[in-house]
Amino acid sequence: MKLKIQLYILLALVTLGELTAQSFEVDGISYNILNTTDVEVTSKTNCYDGNIIIPSTVDYMSNTYNVTAIGYEAFNNCDITEITLPNSLTKIEDYAFRDCRDMKAINIPDSVTSIGFGAFLYCTIMESVNIPEGITTIDRFTFGYCIALKSISIPESVTSIGTYAFSNCSGLITVNSYVVSPINISEHMFWNLDLSGIVLNVPAASVTAYSNSSVWQDFVVINGTLSIDSLEKKLDIKLFPNPVTNNISISGLKTAENYKIYDVLGKQVSSGVVSNNTTIYIENYVSGLYFLKIENTNAIKFIKK
Repeated sequence: MKLKIQLYILLALVTLGELTAQSFEVDGISYNILNTTDVEVTSKTNCYDGNIIIPSTVDYMSNTYNVTAIGYEAFNNCDITEITLPNSLTKIEDYAFRDCRDMKAINIPDSVTSIGFGAFLYCTIMESVNIPEGITTIDRFTFGYCIALKSISIPESVTSIGTYAFSNCSGLITVNSYVVSPINISEHMFWNLDLSGIVLNVPAASVTAYSNSSVWQDFVVINGTLSIDSLEKKLDIKLFPNPVTNNISISGLKTAENYKIYDVLGKQVSSGVVSNNTTIYIENYVSGLYFLKIENTNAIKFIKK
């Protein structure tokens, strides 16, 4: 009897091992099964190209799996031009988008809590990217050599930033840090950049702290213009699509509200009144990162393609 139980346990372990190591492809996307409920997107022999849409769930062998991760080197050196990531995603692994030199922008879902080493290294034409609130660590070389990046926003949740995280981002003109107390960073975090030519925006109460903090104090201007209470704290109001080409719509509004749109430098570019599911036209905006501020509620980041 004891031997029979041991055999059942062994069979169950073998079956689970086979399940979690299994790879498959659906609609041109390759996946690896992580456990009984989750899969990650993986690389494939014929590299991905063009516009890629990753679903939140995928069906395989009568099972429905949640897509929770972009795996190691999944899109490394691929000719993708656009990618849509699902809100089921929680992790972007090391080198996931390294050398994606045709991708101009990416919108990382708020559900993502981990971005790996060199995840966007050498994305040389990527002009805008958002780092979601909830990320605690920006790893080494995460955005290294992203030479077209004009602005980067560091959310309040970040507690550590790795060496060379923004090295050689030669197009950088603005850094927005929502972190109240300056993070202790290496002098190589912004390696090969002249910080005296870059503007740093921080919370109003943190200007003195940043001005007296190593490396941060080297920025040409330190402005106390950011409000940590307003940046996407209320997630009941949604903006779509994001990234956007011509116009955006807002859902979740109960009444008509005043709005303002700001660019990454904090300059107001438009204003007006918006109601639930009405359209705001932005087709004439320059490509990049913007903030939509709804009066008395929240600011929402969006990317203009």
